[in-house]
Amino acid sequence: MGEARRRGSRDQRVGAAVSSQPTPETIRASMGFPESCKFVGYVVHLPDSDEFVASASEPRPGVMFYEYAVTPGLAKVYPHHRAALKIADGIQKHRTVVAYLFDHGTQWLVGFQGREPERQIA
Repeated sequence: MGEARRRGSRDQRVGAAVSSQPTPETIRASMGFPESCKFVGYVVHLPDSDEFVASASEPRPGVMFYEYAVTPGLAKVYPHHRAALKIADGIQKHRTVVAYLFDHGTQWLVGFQGREPERQIA
């Protein structure tokens, strides 16, 4: 019981995790993206194959279907980091990264937190 008290309540742990998540503006600046880029949302990236999750569905309990796209423009965009992270955590056979998707007019820019894959332009 002592360990559970030390970690804090669920709400405290979730709050700490959310506050440690960089904002899209922080990612834009750290990646060197232009200020004119518009943040679109979060995408799930598979860095080993350089693909993105295009859809995820559960037709019946315990069965998951994933479709993958080769460009970020075809990726499923999640409005919240937590939703993208839930999908990324569900993919067990591939390494996944939740990335930030920006629209820069004629191209998509994909930003990563920390020392993840290099900047992607598509």
